[in-house]
Amino acid sequence: MNFSMTVIPETKAEFTGGYDKMIAYLESNSAKKIEQLGFSKLDVVSVSFTVNKMGKTEHIIITKPSGYDKVDSLLIKLIKDMPQWSPAKNKEGNAVDQHFFLDIQKDNC
Repeated sequence: MNFSMTVIPETKAEFTGGYDKMIAYLESNSAKKIEQLGFSKLDVVSVSFTVNKMGKTEHIIITKPSGYDKVDSLLIKLIKDMPQWSPAKNKEGNAVDQHFFLDIQKDNC
């Protein structure tokens, strides 16, 4: 038997500037580079990562690969190099780690 539990913090981690800024960061830093690698069409790529107590991304894993090692490496670097996040907080106001899953596909996140 497998069990899974998700703990939701009192205050969720947030990319500096919010969701729209995160999408803009991902689009502006990935689309052109992926095209330069010669890939015009990609299926959905899934990435999991943690925003730690300091607001940095870590434990970045491609959970559904693109099928292209160069693209997957580029996406891992993109997530690793993200600007600092505001970390999640528990009900006592202490910073806590929060795990994320992100689906990326050309023209959509």
